[in-house]
Amino acid sequence: MSEEAKERANKLDKLKHTQVKILPKEFTSNSSTNIYGEKVSIIMWGTQPFGIMIKSKEIAEA
Repeated sequence: MSEEAKERANKLDKLKHTQVKILPKEFTSNSSTNIYGEKVSIIMWGTQPFGIMIKSKEIAEA
């Protein structure tokens, strides 16, 4: 993980209602998952980013 990414994670983790978890390097991925309320977003960062939004309380709480 780059220093820039670590700094961003530390800033985000200080926000109200926000929890940041960082996976070990062997689980590196070009995607991010965000959960807010009953919505879950999964974003794949690449040359052409792609995202999926799921609105489900059951999935958000899993």
